[in-house]
Amino acid sequence: MRRWLVSDLDGTLVDRSQRIAERDAAAVAEFRAAGGAVLLATGRTERSALPYHRMLDLDTPLIVYNGARIVGPDGAVLYARDLGAAWPALRDRLLPCYRPVSVRSASPPAPRTPCGPARVSPAMPGRTESRWSRRRRDRRSPS
Repeated sequence: MRRWLVSDLDGTLVDRSQRIAERDAAAVAEFRAAGGAVLLATGRTERSALPYHRMLDLDTPLIVYNGARIVGPDGAVLYARDLGAAWPALRDRLLPCYRPVSVRSASPPAPRTPCGPARVSPAMPGRTESRWSRRRRDRRSPS
């Protein structure tokens, strides 16, 4: 029976300086030499994770985007699951909650959103704050 080792990258194999420690790379190589298979699973994009996959010389698929995509060692997409047709409705509901945003919506936000009306932030003139950030601010202010 083949043994599998599935590992995350950030905080597990990759340290704060974005490097894989030599002892960790050696442990992965030793596990593979003993007949084990090493799989990386991460929330990173494939572009960000593939260099580490190649650095460890792995021949297994790479799980990225928190499991939404699996790519082969050659970069070919083996599995992909995205929001598809649900994305426009989700985007239109969420975008008004986060300002400023870098994604542009084709339709302007409604005057009242699920997050409540935007108001000018007293802490940062020229910026708006959501109902959530107002509640947070009100909780912190002394009574």
